Amino acid sequence: MKGSFLSWIEILVFSVLIFQDIFNWGYALAVSTDAPVPDPLCGLIASTNIETFYSIWSCNTSGYPIYDQCSWTGVLCDSTNYSVVSVSITQTNLTGTLPDSLGDMSSLTSLSLVWSDLDGTLPAYWSSFSLLAELSLNDNNFTGSLPSEWSEMPELQKLYLYGNNLTGSLPSDWGSMSRIQHLSMANNNLTGSLPSAWGSLGQVEVLVLYGNMLTGSLPETWACLNSVRNLYIFENELSGSLPSAWGSLKQLEQLYLYINKLSCSIPLSFGSLSQLQQLSISRNRLTGVLPTSLASLVELEFVFLYDNSLEGSIPVQFGSLTAMEFLYLSLNSLSGSLPSSLGSMTELLYLSLSENDLSGPLPPSLFTLPSLRFIDLSQNGLSGSLPGEVNASNSLTTIYLSFNSFSNSIPSSMAGAVNLTSLNVSFTGVTGAIPSVLCSSAGVSIDVTATAIQCYTGCLTSSRVLVYGASAQCHNGEIMREFFIFVGVFLGLALGFTALGRYFYQWQLNICLAADFECGYTACSRRWLANSQQPVADGTSQPG
Repeated sequence: MKGSFLSWIEILVFSVLIFQDIFNWGYALAVSTDAPVPDPLCGLIASTNIETFYSIWSCNTSGYPIYDQCSWTGVLCDSTNYSVVSVSITQTNLTGTLPDSLGDMSSLTSLSLVWSDLDGTLPAYWSSFSLLAELSLNDNNFTGSLPSEWSEMPELQKLYLYGNNLTGSLPSDWGSMSRIQHLSMANNNLTGSLPSAWGSLGQVEVLVLYGNMLTGSLPETWACLNSVRNLYIFENELSGSLPSAWGSLKQLEQLYLYINKLSCSIPLSFGSLSQLQQLSISRNRLTGVLPTSLASLVELEFVFLYDNSLEGSIPVQFGSLTAMEFLYLSLNSLSGSLPSSLGSMTELLYLSLSENDLSGPLPPSLFTLPSLRFIDLSQNGLSGSLPGEVNASNSLTTIYLSFNSFSNSIPSSMAGAVNLTSLNVSFTGVTGAIPSVLCSSAGVSIDVTATAIQCYTGCLTSSRVLVYGASAQCHNGEIMREFFIFVGVFLGLALGFTALGRYFYQWQLNICLAADFECGYTACSRRWLANSQQPVADGTSQPG
């Protein structure tokens, strides 16, 4: 009997335990049915004002969508299982912060929240994105540092964080992003050095870091970026040398390093960058000579090396760069003569060699280039004669030759450039008269300050030509001359540079060549008239 009693006790206890398990399971089921786990996108509604702009974005008090998410503005779903694969919102008045909950969207492959006023920090929890391939958070107000945990996103290929207020350094851990192709963090407040570990980003094609406060040197290890096509690291505080090893970047097409503190010579190995199309290292502290090896870069279109301390001559071999469109070497210490081979650059649009120590005559072939629009050779030691032949096409608009030592007069052939808007031969020693044919050109500005040029009455009576700086008197009597100058300047300034003011200003300059006015007045008039006409090509006007 005793054994039988114990058996019944054991059966009773066992039954109670089973009943308890069934009760707990039923309770859990009831909870999961009545109180579902909050939806990740509902977390975005809770942390931002997105519902203000898109009413269809709506969730109940339990954090569950009221409407089918696949119908929400900016949401794209998979056609098979209807899971959310993409979220793209562009709303300039969107405010709020980023919720951690978005990191739970296991099916998400693309997330874009751009051109808004979102702020706060970047969630480290987003490292849990397992399929995310593209993340765009550019042009917001995010602060804080870059989460090193994001290196754990296994599928991330494109990351855009430019145009925020991010601080701190570039995470070395991001060097393990084995699939990253586009990485852009321009225009932030990032500091520190360029991580050597990023040399392992073997798939990266576009790396954009300009407009920060990065310091230190250019890593030798980045020579292993075998897929990189575009490197934009300008407007930082980088120093040191240009790594010779970077000559192995065989896919590199655009290299922008201007406005840094690089103090070195250009490596000969850069002549091995066979795909290079655009090179900009302006406004640094480069020294040494222009390597002749650069002449082998047959794809080269843009070269901006102005405002450095380069010396030596312009290599004759540069004439083989027939794809060249922009060549800016001004503000250096280049010497020697201008190679006539530059006349072989048939695609050249803009040439600026001003403020160097160049000497010798002007190669006539330069002025007959078929596509040339802008040429600035001012402030050198060039001598001889002005070009006797000028491109007869419609392209050439601007010729700056001031502060040189030419001995002849302005050739009438200058009128061959029918779209010429600005001709500056001031401080050159040019003699003779302004050719009458130039006076038939509409809207041309001619600066002959500090030359022996005599006025031509045809230009004086033309309302389409601005001439200043000539030595001749255009009216009898100094009183009448000064009166016209005073009236023209006064009315031009008083009328606020309106169309009427511009008419009076140009009228007085045409009536009397203001020979005795100071350079400041002349420069002001030149900027006023030519500001909207002068073509400008500047390496600093590149992308973000």
